Amino acid sequence: MNTIQQKESFLNICKDVAKPEQWERFNSGDLMVHAGDYLSKVYIIKSGLFKVCLEHREQKLTIGYLSTGSFTGLIGGESNFQYPYSIKTVADSEVYVWDRNKISELLTVFPGIANELKSTSSLWAMKLVDRLKTFAFLADYQRVACWVFDYFKYNDYYGNNIWSLLSEKEMAEYCLVGIDEFKNSMKQLALSNIIRYSHLNCELLDAKRLKFIIQAEN
Repeated sequence: MNTIQQKESFLNICKDVAKPEQWERFNSGDLMVHAGDYLSKVYIIKSGLFKVCLEHREQKLTIGYLSTGSFTGLIGGESNFQYPYSIKTVADSEVYVWDRNKISELLTVFPGIANELKSTSSLWAMKLVDRLKTFAFLADYQRVACWVFDYFKYNDYYGNNIWSLLSEKEMAEYCLVGIDEFKNSMKQLALSNIIRYSHLNCELLDAKRLKFIIQAEN
């Protein structure tokens, strides 16, 4: 059984055995995790969309998104881990909440999922480095192109069509550009036949040219 099949089976079991009190519902804009919180549980996204943010004073950087089937919380099997990021809902969402002992029992028969949970910390750290590089070295147009590239790079983004849950304002914030610059850049990518998009979805037409834009020197 490959990792994708393991995840599907794991989520189905979670759905079957979870008690009603293990389901938590969040409205759009709610905070699920505050930066600095001590976490001792695992959160499994049942439906909806969350964004993971790093905040410093009045500045905020969206590192990435958690969509249906994503995990967060208990990192590397450690209890009472102080979480470095805040996690906020982008759309109305439902989450399974598991304590350490119960999730450990389930994970014994899903080694692929266990490894994914253990690698959560390092994966988000790598995403943070990538996002900081985007902020430091790319021009506005390249940042928008990078968002499109990220959307198709991560299967849980494209596979769950999170595009349909994100507003242009939300995507512009991810790109660290103004809303007008975001709209103009998207139109330019579309006119260049690199993408085709609407508010409901995005289709990648020319991945090679998109990557060239991101890698081009300013």
